[in-house]
Amino acid sequence: MPTGNDDAMLDRKVTFYDPHPGFGDAAAPLPTIVKRIADALDGQTLTLRAATACIQSVTPGQVFAHAYDGWIQLTVGGNGRLQHVWQVIRFR
Repeated sequence: MPTGNDDAMLDRKVTFYDPHPGFGDAAAPLPTIVKRIADALDGQTLTLRAATACIQSVTPGQVFAHAYDGWIQLTVGGNGRLQHVWQVIRFR
């Protein structure tokens, strides 16, 4: 579950846009299942808590809503292993 944001921020409704393209200059492509969810969220209005929970349900990575910056992040790896971070989708 997302951490670092207060509950009021996570429970506000936002509109999602600009999903990650799934590929690009990244060292690793966005996992396909996460890409499908990001695409499904595009244009939808719901709480940050609901959106992050939806993404978190399909990945072992850490999902975090940057409530003040306007995007949801997925981090995979770390703890001595290669780590990759994606900006999954933006919101306003």
